[in-house]
Amino acid sequence: MISKTISDIRNDIVTAYGAHVPSLDLSTGTPEREMFIEAPIAGQLINLWNKVIYAAKLFAPMGYYQDLDESDVNAYCSNYGITPVAATYSTGAVTFYTYNKPTVDIYINNGQIVQTLDNPAIQFSVNGSYVMYVNSISNYYNAVRGRYEIMCSVVAKLAGAQYRAASGSISNISGGIPGIDGCTNTDLVGGGASMDTPQARLQRVVAQFQGRSIASTQGLQNYVSTLTSAVNVVGAGNPLMKRDGGLGGCIDLYVRGTTLVTTTDTFTVSITDITGARLLTSTGFVLGYQPVSSIESLVINGKSLLAASYKLVKDTGILSGSTEGFDRIELTPTGITSTGYLTAGDVINTTYLYNGLLNSIQTTLMRPSNLYINRSYLVRQMTAVTIDTTASIAISSGYTWNAVVNAVELGIDTYISSLLNNSSIELANIIGAMKNITGVANINIPTVSILNVGGGNLTAQGDITLGANEYAITGTVNLTQWG
Repeated sequence: MISKTISDIRNDIVTAYGAHVPSLDLSTGTPEREMFIEAPIAGQLINLWNKVIYAAKLFAPMGYYQDLDESDVNAYCSNYGITPVAATYSTGAVTFYTYNKPTVDIYINNGQIVQTLDNPAIQFSVNGSYVMYVNSISNYYNAVRGRYEIMCSVVAKLAGAQYRAASGSISNISGGIPGIDGCTNTDLVGGGASMDTPQARLQRVVAQFQGRSIASTQGLQNYVSTLTSAVNVVGAGNPLMKRDGGLGGCIDLYVRGTTLVTTTDTFTVSITDITGARLLTSTGFVLGYQPVSSIESLVINGKSLLAASYKLVKDTGILSGSTEGFDRIELTPTGITSTGYLTAGDVINTTYLYNGLLNSIQTTLMRPSNLYINRSYLVRQMTAVTIDTTASIAISSGYTWNAVVNAVELGIDTYISSLLNNSSIELANIIGAMKNITGVANINIPTVSILNVGGGNLTAQGDITLGANEYAITGTVNLTQWG
């Protein structure tokens, strides 16, 4: 361990004086002691020695990163082309509702702010534009709650793990919305992650030496890891490779993360049924940017179609979930009745949300400097596996049930969000995350269980293992009061 205390320095100086000037009285409190030992230590020596120690630690940052300034770690990492991975934004959905039957269309605009009642409030913005159409108002009616509802995608205003909202905690609409009585989030809005740690950056420096060029799998993984929190590189011979037909030449990169981007496709239907790269039929067409998250609007020949007139059909082929997928819009029977089949000359205008993160990485890899002969890159999104939790807990005296439930939900999300792909969600760690919440007095262990939805493998011990192309997200946290 690199260290030197004031006591160590003092003892070294006293020993040296004793060897060279044995008659010098260096007893505590003497003028000689203050002049020749204490004053130099306080004035310069301890500061100089601390700087020497710090400089020595800079030569071994992996072992001493906790003692180093983050700016110095960043400067060290930048020498190897390693920069911090930015914090990500929490995402989820908020339901806007009204108890009065609307008589006009209600618009939820892109960027509309909703927030929690915390002080300070945590803010989220609506991602995309949404319309509650009066002509099909019955489609929005929730008979259980006795109100008209529309669910909208939201994203946190600020990036980081701390900007999340437990289910039911978003209830304030900034500025209000005409025709809307309120809003709520049925499920957690979470998943946001903080900027990667100095230790993680230093580990990427180590990995950099294992793969210095994207010609190698390790090098390619290192390169893309600077753009996202997790990536799995799949090449020839890998059982996860879907598209090379066993011939090689393909590199698929499964990426964790979603950055929703709004875009608009505008085109005129061609009699050849193909407009550019847009596969077209009489009832639908493939969207230009892939993979698609949701459809905001569809306009045909200047007429806006109601939401019930069309639907998003996700690609299920070997290119599904990738930048070359075939997610498409299809007219429903209602839409065909309303506007007819698509024919040559029809002008189409559609606005939708797609995963811009994948497209950004794909564009980067397709730069001439990154291309290799006989190599085809394809960026795909990893599969998000939803983890639902059930448990019975007892709360401490003086705490309210709702407050503890919200804290437990966020605590579980903190643990789950920290896991990368190819991880294991341990039942014991879920229990530990709950026990760490202030206000949780006890947990009925036999009642604790987790369930995977959309992927993963539930073991006999109750844990969940994820594949190389899977990562976990927090689902429903169902808590009951014990005792």
